[in-house]
Amino acid sequence: MRRRSTFVAALLLASIACTVEDDREELVPCRVDRDCPGGSCRAGLCSPIPCVDDDADGRGEGCSMGPDCDDGDPMQTGLEVCDGRDNDCDGDADDGLIITACGSCMPGCTELRLGAGGSPFDAPAAQLDGVSVGEDGVLSMEAPEPAAEHLIWIPSTGDGTIVKVDVQTFEPLARYRTGPNALLDEPSRTAVDVRGDVYVTNVHGESVTRIAARPALCPDRDGDGTVRTSSGPDDVLPWGEDECVLWNHPMPDARPTAIAVRDEAILGGYAPRVWVGGVDTELVYQLDGDTGEELFRFSTPEHQPATVFAIDARGQLFSAPHHTGIARGFYARIDTTRCVDEPSCAAAACGPSGDDCVRQVLDIPACSAIALGPDGLLHLGCPYHTIWDPRAPLGRRLGEPNGESSYVRNLVADARGNVFVADAAINGVGVVRVDPATGETVGVTPWPYAGGAEPQGLSVDDEGKVWVINAATGDATVIAPGEALDDNTVWSGVVPILRRPDAWTDMTTRLGAAPRARGLYRYRLDTCDGGVATITPELGRLTWEAGIPVDASMTVRVRTAASQSALAAARWLTVATIAPDAPPIDVGDVLAFRGEDPAQIVELELALDGTARALPRVLSVRLAYRAGCEVPR
Repeated sequence: MRRRSTFVAALLLASIACTVEDDREELVPCRVDRDCPGGSCRAGLCSPIPCVDDDADGRGEGCSMGPDCDDGDPMQTGLEVCDGRDNDCDGDADDGLIITACGSCMPGCTELRLGAGGSPFDAPAAQLDGVSVGEDGVLSMEAPEPAAEHLIWIPSTGDGTIVKVDVQTFEPLARYRTGPNALLDEPSRTAVDVRGDVYVTNVHGESVTRIAARPALCPDRDGDGTVRTSSGPDDVLPWGEDECVLWNHPMPDARPTAIAVRDEAILGGYAPRVWVGGVDTELVYQLDGDTGEELFRFSTPEHQPATVFAIDARGQLFSAPHHTGIARGFYARIDTTRCVDEPSCAAAACGPSGDDCVRQVLDIPACSAIALGPDGLLHLGCPYHTIWDPRAPLGRRLGEPNGESSYVRNLVADARGNVFVADAAINGVGVVRVDPATGETVGVTPWPYAGGAEPQGLSVDDEGKVWVINAATGDATVIAPGEALDDNTVWSGVVPILRRPDAWTDMTTRLGAAPRARGLYRYRLDTCDGGVATITPELGRLTWEAGIPVDASMTVRVRTAASQSALAAARWLTVATIAPDAPPIDVGDVLAFRGEDPAQIVELELALDGTARALPRVLSVRLAYRAGCEVPR
């Protein structure tokens, strides 16, 4: 009995074993999830549980490498690695890793340190243009010369002079001849740069003249130790003897009329670029504001001679065409930021839909006056006051004429939304208040005054007062606007020493004018310090401490080459613009994205831009790098 029981039990166990073996699926060995189609690799064997890996980084739900904290970014795997990124999705990059002396996890790194806690910015390997290092070691842009304030320049056309006037005291400070032909020069249109210097066209004398606002900045041409210049309204020096008359550029056969100036920031200061329209040649000329030299010329859009220019803060130059009788052209726009030489300015002009073109003919029939408001609106005299709004859809930019302004001889806009109109019909000045948000006229008030004064020239000074130059009476009327349209203070008979002043606009230093300038700092880094690179260097994080005001900026660029001599031909790459960029920036990633490999010599550039009121300052700069080098014996 005992032997039979043992036999039955053995038979039963064998039966059970055979049943289990028959029901079990074949287990397939694997190394990674892709070895298991439709499943995943677990403990070296394929499992039917699928791996969901949308970014193909080996991590995800059900994957053998574990879950993924962001399955849309292959760099955010859930496991922090040394790459300057937040791989584990906790908000911190490279956290929990070994941080080296460079402030990063780059092993074997070296750090270039400039400024606070490192080498001085003015170390021998540095180049400084338009920047300086203070006693505190801070790198800052050199402040440009501030603007001359509280001035207006009024052309006295009938006697060939221009008068410089203090807008606070109404006192004439000086008087200058504008050309070599005295009474025949007939100065008329003016433009004033951020220094306060004036540029004036001599319409019949056919030339352009620049006169400095501040005698302290005038050159002592004869070297006698003093600057000889006009000291009052009756002190008019003979032509060629006033050392504040900086230059005169002849323009024979051009009959220069329209004029505008745009100040461009350059290293250590700013350079005025002067735009002049020749009525008889149908050309636009650009002059170097510092020397008076002609830089280039080109035909006006549709060959329409310009009689008045207006230039906005973005460098868009608007031109009102000259017209005779009933022959009228159209307004035009020139982008002076891209019209930089004769070829770029000679591109065919686009029509009203060509807002992105360098030159454009606008859907505005020629009118007699033009002014730019701070809101970008273009105010016209057609002959009524009319608004052109570049923000409106095509076909709806030109507004309805404001019939309450009878016949506009000239107009000017201020910073408060007022447009002042020299109205020939009422022989006075009207003020039009415009809603800057909609461009709609919300009120009109005429300010007539008797005596046949013929108001023509209009300009707003840097205190917000309106200067009205009266052609018939040879004087000025000054208006200080109040909050309400009819709330104003008026002074009459100001500067009663003018002869037939054919004045227009842009006679004053501008409200809030702040000269811009640029500064450049460069530092050359030899990653092998005189040795020879044996492997390709690596560039890591760039960090900085800087104070960059709202109206200033700093741009960081790098270039790299195998040798000092090859560096000049290397391509500059922008790695950061402050603002909006913030540290740290991985320079190696930037170069890789641009398809550049770092080399032994690296040049770092900081380009600073600002004004006298907003100067950028740099306290320190750090750049991490790693190089393999061989030092010659």
